Amino acid sequence: MPRVKTRKIVPTERQKRAVKELAENGSNKGAALLKAGYSKAMAVKPEKVIGSKGFKLAAKDLLTRLDKQIVMSLDRLEETLPEATTGEASSHLDRCVKTSQLLKGKATERKETSLSSLSTEELEGMLS
Repeated sequence: MPRVKTRKIVPTERQKRAVKELAENGSNKGAALLKAGYSKAMAVKPEKVIGSKGFKLAAKDLLTRLDKQIVMSLDRLEETLPEATTGEASSHLDRCVKTSQLLKGKATERKETSLSSLSTEELEGMLS
Protein backbone atom coordinates (compact mmCIF):
# COMPACT_ATOMS: atom_id res chain seq x y z
CA MET A 1 0.00 0.00 0.00
CA PRO A 2 1.55 3.36 -1.02
CA ARG A 3 2.31 5.88 1.68
CA VAL A 4 0.51 9.16 1.61
CA LYS A 5 2.74 12.13 2.28
CA THR A 6 1.39 14.51 4.85
CA ARG A 7 2.31 18.14 4.60
CA LYS A 8 3.46 19.82 7.75
CA ILE A 9 1.42 22.93 8.46
CA VAL A 10 3.59 25.98 9.05
CA PRO A 11 2.02 29.42 9.53
CA THR A 12 3.03 32.02 6.96
CA GLU A 13 4.47 35.39 7.97
CA ARG A 14 1.19 37.05 6.94
CA GLN A 15 -0.79 34.66 9.13
CA LYS A 16 1.51 35.48 12.06
CA ARG A 17 1.12 39.23 11.40
CA ALA A 18 -2.66 38.81 11.15
CA VAL A 19 -2.76 37.12 14.58
CA LYS A 20 -0.66 39.96 16.01
CA GLU A 21 -2.85 42.65 14.40
CA LEU A 22 -6.07 41.06 15.64
CA ALA A 23 -4.67 40.65 19.13
CA GLU A 24 -3.41 44.23 19.32
CA ASN A 25 -6.16 46.10 17.48
CA GLY A 26 -9.10 43.70 17.64
CA SER A 27 -12.62 44.27 16.37
CA ASN A 28 -12.14 44.89 12.63
CA LYS A 29 -10.96 41.64 11.08
CA GLY A 30 -10.72 43.07 7.57
CA ALA A 31 -8.57 46.03 8.62
CA ALA A 32 -6.29 43.71 10.58
CA LEU A 33 -5.81 41.49 7.52
CA LEU A 34 -5.02 44.51 5.33
CA LYS A 35 -2.39 45.68 7.84
CA ALA A 36 -0.93 42.16 7.83
CA GLY A 37 -0.46 42.36 4.05
CA TYR A 38 -3.53 40.54 2.74
CA SER A 39 -5.44 41.77 -0.30
CA LYS A 40 -8.76 43.62 -0.20
CA ALA A 41 -10.43 40.47 -1.54
CA MET A 42 -9.22 38.47 1.46
CA ALA A 43 -10.10 41.30 3.86
CA VAL A 44 -13.70 41.10 2.66
CA LYS A 45 -13.82 37.40 3.59
CA PRO A 46 -11.62 37.22 6.71
CA GLU A 47 -13.02 33.82 7.67
CA LYS A 48 -10.92 32.29 4.87
CA VAL A 49 -7.75 33.36 6.68
CA ILE A 50 -8.99 32.98 10.26
CA GLY A 51 -10.37 29.53 9.51
CA SER A 52 -7.15 28.27 7.95
CA LYS A 53 -4.98 25.67 9.67
CA GLY A 54 -1.94 27.94 9.51
CA PHE A 55 -3.73 30.83 11.22
CA LYS A 56 -5.09 28.56 13.92
CA LEU A 57 -1.61 27.19 14.53
CA ALA A 58 -0.17 30.73 14.65
CA ALA A 59 -2.84 31.75 17.18
CA LYS A 60 -2.53 28.64 19.37
CA ASP A 61 0.09 29.93 21.84
CA LEU A 62 -1.60 33.30 22.17
CA LEU A 63 -4.98 31.65 22.76
CA THR A 64 -3.44 29.48 25.50
CA ARG A 65 -2.04 32.60 27.21
CA LEU A 66 -5.36 34.43 26.78
CA ASP A 67 -7.27 31.55 28.33
CA LYS A 68 -4.93 31.67 31.35
CA GLN A 69 -5.43 35.45 31.65
CA ILE A 70 -9.19 34.99 31.45
CA VAL A 71 -9.13 32.48 34.30
CA MET A 72 -6.91 34.80 36.36
CA SER A 73 -9.25 37.74 35.66
CA LEU A 74 -12.28 35.67 36.65
CA ASP A 75 -10.54 34.70 39.90
CA ARG A 76 -9.68 38.34 40.57
CA LEU A 77 -13.27 39.39 39.85
CA GLU A 78 -14.60 36.80 42.26
CA GLU A 79 -12.28 38.17 44.94
CA THR A 80 -13.14 41.83 44.29
CA LEU A 81 -16.85 41.69 43.42
CA PRO A 82 -17.98 42.48 46.96
CA GLU A 83 -15.74 45.56 46.82
CA ALA A 84 -16.45 48.70 44.82
CA THR A 85 -13.64 48.59 42.25
CA THR A 86 -13.97 45.91 39.60
CA GLY A 87 -13.67 48.12 36.51
CA GLU A 88 -10.06 47.33 35.75
CA ALA A 89 -10.47 43.55 36.11
CA SER A 90 -13.71 43.45 34.12
CA SER A 91 -12.22 45.61 31.37
CA HIS A 92 -9.19 43.30 31.12
CA LEU A 93 -11.46 40.24 31.10
CA ASP A 94 -13.64 41.75 28.37
CA ARG A 95 -10.61 42.48 26.18
CA CYS A 96 -9.22 38.95 26.67
CA VAL A 97 -12.56 37.31 25.88
CA LYS A 98 -13.13 39.42 22.75
CA THR A 99 -9.59 38.84 21.49
CA SER A 100 -10.01 35.11 22.10
CA GLN A 101 -13.32 35.13 20.20
CA LEU A 102 -11.75 37.00 17.27
CA LEU A 103 -8.80 34.63 17.03
CA LYS A 104 -11.15 31.65 17.09
CA GLY A 105 -13.12 33.18 14.21
CA LYS A 106 -16.21 33.86 16.31
CA ALA A 107 -18.27 37.01 16.45
CA THR A 108 -17.65 39.19 19.48
CA GLU A 109 -20.47 40.12 21.78
CA ARG A 110 -21.48 43.74 21.30
CA LYS A 111 -24.07 43.99 24.05
CA GLU A 112 -23.34 45.63 27.37
CA THR A 113 -23.46 43.10 30.18
CA SER A 114 -22.59 43.49 33.80
CA LEU A 115 -20.07 40.78 34.53
CA SER A 116 -21.31 40.49 38.07
CA SER A 117 -24.71 39.44 36.73
CA LEU A 118 -23.30 36.55 34.69
CA SER A 119 -23.04 33.06 36.04
CA THR A 120 -19.82 31.05 35.72
CA GLU A 121 -21.54 28.87 33.09
CA GLU A 122 -22.44 31.95 31.01
CA LEU A 123 -18.87 33.23 31.19
CA GLU A 124 -17.50 29.82 30.20
CA GLY A 125 -19.99 29.73 27.32
CA MET A 126 -18.53 32.98 26.02
CA LEU A 127 -15.11 31.32 25.88
CA SER A 128 -16.04 28.12 24.08
